[in-house]
Amino acid sequence: MKAKSLFIFLLISTSISAQTTLSPGEMAIIGIGADNPDDFHFIFLVDIESGTEIIFTDSGWKSDNTFRGNEGATKYTAPSALNAGTVISYVTNSANFTSANDANVGTGSFSLSTSGDQLLAFQGATTSPTFIFAAQTNSNQWQTTSDAASNSAIPQGLVNGVTALAVGPDASSDYDNAWYSGSTSANPSALLALIGDNSNWTGNNSSY
Repeated sequence: MKAKSLFIFLLISTSISAQTTLSPGEMAIIGIGADNPDDFHFIFLVDIESGTEIIFTDSGWKSDNTFRGNEGATKYTAPSALNAGTVISYVTNSANFTSANDANVGTGSFSLSTSGDQLLAFQGATTSPTFIFAAQTNSNQWQTTSDAASNSAIPQGLVNGVTALAVGPDASSDYDNAWYSGSTSANPSALLALIGDNSNWTGNNSSY
């Protein structure tokens, strides 16, 4: 009887703690809005399990492979299993987001700046994150390091134009808001390529 109870307990525990470990590009950011209320959207390009967690931060990434750490973070937890193609909104799905601040990403507020900002998505510990996708609105180029709140280097493991993109209007100006405006009629790998191309994005400084 004890062995049977132990088996059931382990089965339930495994089910509760299960989550999908995502590789770069298996989730993509498709919109960032800094005009109040702050919002962002992302899309899953693979099916995921209930309980899957992703952390999003506006803290920049430095050339020494650490966060600048002066801002904050929020963690999304999937409330159920979700199919590839599911789109999540920070505002609409706010019940599934919780604060993820710590000494590495920062203990301030998670707040997207109208002066341009970055949004970095990862799983795992903030001391050794596994990045999934990243986007920034402060320029159409990534920086060599993060030395201010509104800039960032490309997070390790990501590729510019594929799993990381800078969607500002040019090298020296920013958008308040930017979103993917290309085709949605594509398989996951083709869609990732389209999302990663900043020419398929639209931006403005008025509304998201």
